[in-house]
Amino acid sequence: MTSRKRVLLADSSEEFRWLMWRSAANHNFFSLATVGSGRDVLLCMQKQTADLLLMDTAGCLRSNRVG
Repeated sequence: MTSRKRVLLADSSEEFRWLMWRSAANHNFFSLATVGSGRDVLLCMQKQTADLLLMDTAGCLRSNRVG
């Protein structure tokens, strides 16, 4: 039996992340983790790598700006 693939979804929209997480719950062939910023992507990937990273770069970069 093959192991489930790990997918990391990065998007600044909490509603979109919840919707994707809820939809993924119906599928047993992959697990989905969600984060809201580019910084969180780096922290998450340090703990455990993903097989696939889906990232809304405009929203994630915008949420990390300072000033």
